[in-house]
Amino acid sequence: MAKRVIRQSPGIYINEPGILKSIEGILADLEIQHPVIMTDELVKKVTADFLPAHFYETYPLFLFAGANTFAEVTRLVDQISQSQVDGLIALGGG
Repeated sequence: MAKRVIRQSPGIYINEPGILKSIEGILADLEIQHPVIMTDELVKKVTADFLPAHFYETYPLFLFAGANTFAEVTRLVDQISQSQVDGLIALGGG
């Protein structure tokens, strides 16, 4: 397995029109085979048309409840740690 570096900011940031349609190719280039998605209901709704078809159904989805608290972070970490995961796709957050 490839060594991963944990950062407190995005490890990769790409800002170009239509980039979300290419996300599966980016995951393949990075050799990420088991990503999970973390977002909230609003972002899920507004981004669906910009992502590949069935993207939210293809990968495990974890919904952020909106409160930036230790309890919410612990809840998400507990849920995600039960999945086989080698990458995190975080959508939203402004």
